[in-house]
Amino acid sequence: MKDLGKLKYFLGIDVSLGRNGFDLSQLSYALDIINDVGLICCKPSVVPMELNEKLVLVASLSFHDPHQY
Repeated sequence: MKDLGKLKYFLGIDVSLGRNGFDLSQLSYALDIINDVGLICCKPSVVPMELNEKLVLVASLSFHDPHQY
């Protein structure tokens, strides 16, 4: 067994000691994923879809061309 010092990073989770206990964050893990898929330079959005989008309930799940999906 070996003492590695204070825990800072484990399984994609950044760990830091705050005033009220431990603070856990996955910011660096999320940034690594965004960088891996090449979206690091994309513009962020508060809303992840179009504003005022009209959604409708579709009764059937059949598609015109299921190979596209």
